[in-house]
Amino acid sequence: MSGITNTAVVYKVQIIPYFRLAREFAKDGEHTYTDKLKRIQCILMDISASILKSSKPEQQVHLSTRHTKDLEEWIEEYSRQLPPLEKYVIPVSLFVSLVIK
Repeated sequence: MSGITNTAVVYKVQIIPYFRLAREFAKDGEHTYTDKLKRIQCILMDISASILKSSKPEQQVHLSTRHTKDLEEWIEEYSRQLPPLEKYVIPVSLFVSLVIK
């Protein structure tokens, strides 16, 4: 497995428990987005399977563009419900911040 592939799989493994926890809190609070959290978990599993199989050309899995479309629509839907941003944080690398000082 390449470094990028390994990193992607590790990130997926680290983020899944947060979605499970969020789903449990959402269920307890009777929120309407629990089905979306479950869908995101499934998408992450599909992506992970695709990444792991991509090293074997005969087993490559092609992901549907539906995953991206679903996520983009949900982000837009929930973003419309948020108040406008008042402050922005611009991320910079450690190197850039050292050079600026």
